[in-house]
Amino acid sequence: MFPNVSPVPARTNSGILTVWLGRIVQSLWSSEKTVRAILGVPNYEAYVERLAAIDPSAIPIARAEFAAQCLESRFNRPGSRCC
Repeated sequence: MFPNVSPVPARTNSGILTVWLGRIVQSLWSSEKTVRAILGVPNYEAYVERLAAIDPSAIPIARAEFAAQCLESRFNRPGSRCC
């Protein structure tokens, strides 16, 4: 129809979309960490980082064992709960 006019590529907002998706993922990750802290869920990654900072030669315990120890110390303290 118009032989001398080249088609203009459609502009995509993929860059903007990527930025917004990144922000959404970051806010979800942040809110997950906040909820975990409020509920008292142990943070294994923080434990590993702290252990490496204190003693680099120390080998961290497994994630399952870490969770079991945290739950045991949280719920097996006599007199720590009202009920």
